[in-house]
Amino acid sequence: MVSSHYVDLAIKIRGDVKMFIEVKPITSKLRDVHVSQAVNYAANEGISTAILTNLDEWRVYHVSLDEGKINSEPVLEFSLISDKPKDVLPYLKLISREGLVKGHLNKYMVEATSVTDRNLLLAMLSEPVLRAITKELKAITGHRVNQDTLKRAIINLFSEDIYKLVQKELRKREGEKGGEQ
Repeated sequence: MVSSHYVDLAIKIRGDVKMFIEVKPITSKLRDVHVSQAVNYAANEGISTAILTNLDEWRVYHVSLDEGKINSEPVLEFSLISDKPKDVLPYLKLISREGLVKGHLNKYMVEATSVTDRNLLLAMLSEPVLRAITKELKAITGHRVNQDTLKRAIINLFSEDIYKLVQKELRKREGEKGGEQ
């Protein structure tokens, strides 16, 4: 039981809860409210993995708390009915006992959460990457591209919401650089 609600499944390995699984009827479409339920259960108990399933669709989320705010990143999604068995098998291995004990799921989640749009945008807008892209574009086109033009082009590759998320981090970085000079 979590906060007076019952978790459908809590997976324990060697006495430690490793993940919560919220199971909905196979006839149910998985909705945002179901995601919130599974993620909140995990966050309230300090569990970093939540799975939501209707036994056809499986969604795995990495759950974390940041200054009291619950964050969840979808890291894996597959269908036992629609997807090919050869495509699903590696995912089932990740969430199996062996995958949990050997840390395969954790490794997969770290990698998946490292390449979010937010992190990619931050990396692409870093000075070393901008210099490298500017140099490569000059080699390809024969023209030197202004870094502000390049920044705008990179930002346009991402949604405005993602850019707004990273603006604060970018300002912080620029402030740190100003203080170093």
